Amino acid sequence: GSPNVSHYTSNSIFYTTDIIHQCMLRRDASVLDIGCGAGRIAAPLLQYLNFDAHYLGIDVNSDMIEWCNENIASRNSNFDFLFYPVKNNYYYDDDNGAENIYDFSQLSACRFDCVIVLSVFNHLKLEDTLKYLRYVSNALNPGGVIYTTFWIVDREFFSFKEQTGMHRGLKSYAPGIWYGYKKQSFFAGYSYSFLETQLKQLGLRVSAASPGSWVNKKNSRIYQDWLLLTKT
Repeated sequence: GSPNVSHYTSNSIFYTTDIIHQCMLRRDASVLDIGCGAGRIAAPLLQYLNFDAHYLGIDVNSDMIEWCNENIASRNSNFDFLFYPVKNNYYYDDDNGAENIYDFSQLSACRFDCVIVLSVFNHLKLEDTLKYLRYVSNALNPGGVIYTTFWIVDREFFSFKEQTGMHRGLKSYAPGIWYGYKKQSFFAGYSYSFLETQLKQLGLRVSAASPGSWVNKKNSRIYQDWLLLTKT
């Protein structure tokens, strides 16, 4: 989701550079990009990963996957893009309480050094986020890392909410969990301690983190709250 070429390019450069640095990404690494979109990470990785590497991008948007195959995969046979049909009962339609339908089990046949999940878990309920992470963890090499973002609800969030009046649609769903808004604007936020506990139960450790600028948090690097997870 970029409104223009300039935004797409600047985001491509920033995030790819940050991923290489934060994940200590080798040039021969195996990379999985969940929610790859129009290839904003894949395109610059063409210039970085060598021909011993492997990149797999998956997305629920078939048009974007088709574009990536025509414009990126055609330039390097080690880059693959796959359309993953997903039935999400609260992202596309009003929540009817039905279980979401998706199957990432075939990913377990692969072994990845780095998994990129940008702005995905922010829009999924906890049960779906944990299922995604379980699939991803099973597909990671030992010591593999996940570069991902969340909404972390903390004191700075509540201070921002009180000062600006924004995010008043966000409600406490359960201890440590906040949900709000509808469809594509669906918001899922967690307290850090709650999220860390959930991750530990999946065999994932937070090895690095930084706050996001979305509610003017101090010392932020990017817009969303960022975590680097390591498979233990």
